[in-house]
Amino acid sequence: MLLEDWKRALDSNQYVAAIIMDLSKAFDCLPHNILLCKLASYGLSEKAPDTLRSYLSDRK
Repeated sequence: MLLEDWKRALDSNQYVAAIIMDLSKAFDCLPHNILLCKLASYGLSEKAPDTLRSYLSDRK
């Protein structure tokens, strides 16, 4: 588990770094239909674009 690895590193006086990104507005700046078409062109299963479509629908 990642947290346990961090704890061990800190206990051993090693450096621990994390990059944290807030993606809550990341998809609001591009047309959703283009993103979904692009994903379909990459050959992803139908479930992946459907999941993303559900996530993107009715976003404010």
